[in-house]
Amino acid sequence: MRDKKRTQAIYDELGTSYAKLYGEEQREKHDILLREIKLQRSEICLDLGCGTGILMSRVANKLRFVIGVDLSVKMVFAAQKRLRRSLRCAFVRADGEFLPFKQNSFQIIFAVTAVLDYLSIPMTVEEAKRTLSGGGVLIFSIIRKAEDFYLTQTSVERGLRGWEVRKMQVGRDIGWFAKIT
Repeated sequence: MRDKKRTQAIYDELGTSYAKLYGEEQREKHDILLREIKLQRSEICLDLGCGTGILMSRVANKLRFVIGVDLSVKMVFAAQKRLRRSLRCAFVRADGEFLPFKQNSFQIIFAVTAVLDYLSIPMTVEEAKRTLSGGGVLIFSIIRKAEDFYLTQTSVERGLRGWEVRKMQVGRDIGWFAKIT
């Protein structure tokens, strides 16, 4: 059984040190993913599992607006601190399974190593479908060291049926570009 409070506590604990511990690894993943997509100034983006805002800091000036969402309060605070001067960013502490946004709100959703539990995948993907506009793109990746990796991978692929999907290697992880058709 999943325990979101435990996950939140772990990331709250990592809030101040996450960028030092994993920043370079995350930047490498972002490099791979950003080479695959052309960002448009008119687009509104959701960074689901924004962590300390590393990806947001790279895309904020290329998009109309970016909203960072994370389950961890400390991660949201760290992202706010990193991007405090950007007028193109906002932050929300929320669960990816229950996004507080209207339908068709985003043209791009990044969920880079944001979902660690295969039980969360179906609802997270459904929320992405709900909040993405027609032709929107979901960029989703999972870490290979995730518990129940194969169940997680299968759950993602099942959730993306009916989408235009491209699977790819993202560093040591696995990722998908999925476009609503």
